[in-house]
Amino acid sequence: MVHPAEFISLLRSDLLLPGDTLNETAAFYVHIRNPKTARFARKQHCKIDDPCVLAYVAKVFGALAPNASLFAGGTSAYRRRWDHVLGRLGISVSMPSRGATPAVLRGSGATALYLESEDLSLIQWRGRWAQLKTVEHYIQEVAAQSLLAQMPPEDRAVVKLFADAAGPLLHSFLVDKSKQ
Repeated sequence: MVHPAEFISLLRSDLLLPGDTLNETAAFYVHIRNPKTARFARKQHCKIDDPCVLAYVAKVFGALAPNASLFAGGTSAYRRRWDHVLGRLGISVSMPSRGATPAVLRGSGATALYLESEDLSLIQWRGRWAQLKTVEHYIQEVAAQSLLAQMPPEDRAVVKLFADAAGPLLHSFLVDKSKQ
């Protein structure tokens, strides 16, 4: 539930992985250097405790130098890639058509966590929202409109194919082939 502008500029030093602190927790932290919500707190972080995401981030970014960028590009490069991938999946990427812009990530993350836990205070903390009302707004807005439900069946089938393949592909990437 990080704003796209907040994660595009991240450096390796903004990640606090378990190995960085010699602590084997099943979570890592991301320091948000220039939070959009800085008026509430100038120094902010987010916690990510998904084991698969932790393994991916540790493998891809763990050995980088502290000043290395995590994303080699700016907001326009990110947006071009976003538009291309979602366009190939048949998902609209324009605001007028109520498509999926990068801004949907924050609300979708809040909705996903809500569906897992229904714990609004946890969602508020993880999303770094000062007001519970904001959390409710994000969850109601995203839950009320599902892009998948509006897609033609053939496009929805392509999204399902990729969703079903994502886990096995990620697992294959994470498996250390030298230990087999």
